[in-house]
Amino acid sequence: MKIRAEQKEKSSASLTMKPRAELFDNAVSSALGLYQGEDLYTMLHGSFGLTLQEIREQRYMTDQEIAQTCGVPEEMLDCDMTVRDVLRLEGVAEYASLAHKDSIVLVPLDDLKTLTASGQKDFAALLDARVADIRVDDGEPELVLAGVEAAELERFCDALEAHEQAEQAIAAHLEPRIIRSEDHELGQPSGPTM
Repeated sequence: MKIRAEQKEKSSASLTMKPRAELFDNAVSSALGLYQGEDLYTMLHGSFGLTLQEIREQRYMTDQEIAQTCGVPEEMLDCDMTVRDVLRLEGVAEYASLAHKDSIVLVPLDDLKTLTASGQKDFAALLDARVADIRVDDGEPELVLAGVEAAELERFCDALEAHEQAEQAIAAHLEPRIIRSEDHELGQPSGPTM
């Protein structure tokens, strides 16, 4: 009796997979008929959980459509480029960000273009990470990284924020103070005279 019950369970499990697959296929077919461009990509990628590679393999969208939707050149669609390689490319949307599946932090790609040689050494792990997938959120591409810890994105954000705060503090200190006209000649900087 026990063997027969197990066989029946296996049989019913395999029957449920076929209707699930048919339901998924019907949902994708409906999405293909209702959506296009970014909306279609978002539906397939975000709602149905398909990767960029699965969307390409199933030919739900052409490479040209995906590249246009994601704001990246077609050569990025193979998802085998490093961040360092992407920084050298033309045609990547200026508002593209780096993301990680295990983090909510987004780093604007352009922020990495400002790294000095020393900064490139400090953040080599981030620069050598591979772009494994591309998400699109409100028209902005998010390049999802692999081969690097999510903490590297957070560390970069913290370092950038500290650098910006230091620049603001230095600028505020070096900026001449303008005093009121009744205290001194209008518009003349106050402070020590030489």
